[in-house]
Amino acid sequence: MLVMKFGGTSVGTGERIAGVAELVASRLPEGPFVVVSAMGGVTDALLALSRAAREGNRSAAAGALATLGERHHAALDALVLGPEVAATLRAEIGASWRGSTGSPPASRSSASCRPGRPTRSARRGSFSRRR
Repeated sequence: MLVMKFGGTSVGTGERIAGVAELVASRLPEGPFVVVSAMGGVTDALLALSRAAREGNRSAAAGALATLGERHHAALDALVLGPEVAATLRAEIGASWRGSTGSPPASRSSASCRPGRPTRSARRGSFSRRR
């Protein structure tokens, strides 16, 4: 069994995510089990966000949430995806944010994948590096 685990700086930017996708795609014949955790800095940002929320600092919590959304958008923007795939990912992020906050962060929809449910693009390995 081949287990491939990625997180932190290895998935910290869109370019790094593309590299991980290429590595995983190169090992598909082996049927890898792939585990992906948070982008670099995201866990700390989530802890700061929860601390702000617990202390009732809505402004700091909203700012932290917006920053997280922007980081995920930047990663998505760095990937070369077809318009349909990018729109699907943005809709998934927007739905995730709306479910937790009532509105997406910043002024545009966001993109994150739900745990345990790879997107169609991830299953197809349709990520590439932006040139």
